Amino acid sequence: MVMKKMKEIIGTKADFAMEQVKIPFLRLIFNPFVYLMDNLKAFFVSAAFYSAILTLASAVFGTFFLCGFEKVQEQVSCSFGVFSNLSYVLLKTFCLLLFFSFYYQVLLGEKGAKIEWRNLYKLDKSLLKILVALIGVGITCAMPFLSLYILMIREPNPDWVIEISFFAVVSLGFLVPFATMRLLSFIGQMIEGQEKFSLLAIWMRTSENMFKIIFALSFVIMFFLVFLMNFYYGFATHQTEGYGSILLAEFIYDILFFLSAALFIGHVKAQTKYVIHEDYEEK
Repeated sequence: MVMKKMKEIIGTKADFAMEQVKIPFLRLIFNPFVYLMDNLKAFFVSAAFYSAILTLASAVFGTFFLCGFEKVQEQVSCSFGVFSNLSYVLLKTFCLLLFFSFYYQVLLGEKGAKIEWRNLYKLDKSLLKILVALIGVGITCAMPFLSLYILMIREPNPDWVIEISFFAVVSLGFLVPFATMRLLSFIGQMIEGQEKFSLLAIWMRTSENMFKIIFALSFVIMFFLVFLMNFYYGFATHQTEGYGSILLAEFIYDILFFLSAALFIGHVKAQTKYVIHEDYEEK
């Protein structure tokens, strides 16, 4: 039973015959933003709901994101203990799972359809699927750092053949995240409960679309990483005077965190739309 399930997930030789799809480049880039604009109310209500929870948790645990600054430590109680930070990370992960599930279901609905707000705190099997998927994505994205660490601590081998071979094998870790980007539609079909294609089948269907996928996802990631970092340092160094402003900074930072998550979810939805459903019609 386990082996059969693994074959369904990973794929078989028959999947090598899968025909590739043609992903529309500009739509893949801008679909996440279009989805966001079409569902602004659902995004802001859900993001504000989860951000309020996380801001309150930061106040309780002393895990404000601004605690890295000395002048903030003078104004609020900051905790650098393992228990406080681990508790906060677990809560933030749980809120992210709930947001991922809620927002994806919103994207699946018809435009203008009534939103089921009780889904903000709905617990079902999709949360476990999303958790497993995000852990998998997180592990693959950590591979370059692991490869870099191994290369830094290794003892050079006098045999140049062994040295080059070792470097070549370990350096493959830098390519793993790029491969993962092509498989994100697997998460979408898993949430939708369809699971039509295996990982290998999706890999074959996205062949010759690597540049489009990498560019589209990198556009989302880099834009908001830069935006978040500028917000982090700009607000922290100029506007954090008093407990209230620190709470506000934490709340806005969490909103931006969920905004980044919403765009990533939108990209997953777009990949699923074109790779799994081959739906090229704008609705």
